[in-house]
Amino acid sequence: MNSFVKIKLDDTYYEMAMERYNSMPVYKLSHRGAPANLVGAIGEIVFEEALKRSGIPFEPLYTTQHDLLMFGTKTLEIKTKDRTVSPQAKFEVSLNAYNHEHQVADYYAFISLQRERGDEEDVQRFHTAWILGMANQRIVHGNKKLWKAGETDPSNGMTFWTDTWNLYVDQLVPFNVAIQKLKTQNA
Repeated sequence: MNSFVKIKLDDTYYEMAMERYNSMPVYKLSHRGAPANLVGAIGEIVFEEALKRSGIPFEPLYTTQHDLLMFGTKTLEIKTKDRTVSPQAKFEVSLNAYNHEHQVADYYAFISLQRERGDEEDVQRFHTAWILGMANQRIVHGNKKLWKAGETDPSNGMTFWTDTWNLYVDQLVPFNVAIQKLKTQNA
C-alpha cells in the first residue's frame, strides 16, 4: 500500500492545463520541447489544486528558479514525469543537474502523470495524476544519486540524456504528512 495521492484528471484540469500550456515558452535546454511543457503544466495545476484543498497559502512564481512561494517564505519546485503505468515506491524521481544548481528550493514536489500512448500534445491522453510526495533540501542532498549523461540505469534500462540527480519515490515524504508538517511549522 502506498501513500500517493491519486487524482482522476477531467475537463476542468484539462482546460486549466491547456490555458497554461498555451502561454508557456519552450526553453532552449528543454529535451522534449513543447510536450514537456504540457506535462509540466498539468503537474503544476494538479499540485496547486491539492494545496488549495489542503488550505496551504501560496503564490505562483513560475520563474526558472522556483514555481511557488508557500506561506510567503518557502520556495517550492514542482517536478513532473509522465508514465504509461501507475507509479511504484521503487521508481525514481529526477532533478536535472543543469537546473539543480539554480533551482535550490526549500521543497520539491514530485508528480507522476499516467497516460495512454499517442499524440504528445493531446492533453486527454493523461488520465490520472499521482502526487508521489515531497522532499526538502536535507532529503534531496542525503539521498540523491548522480547519473551522468549517456549512463544507463540497469534497474529500468533508462539511458540519461543529461546529468540527472535521482531519488527513489520511497525516500519522499508523503504529501499529507508534508502538508501537516508545513501547517504546524507555519502556524
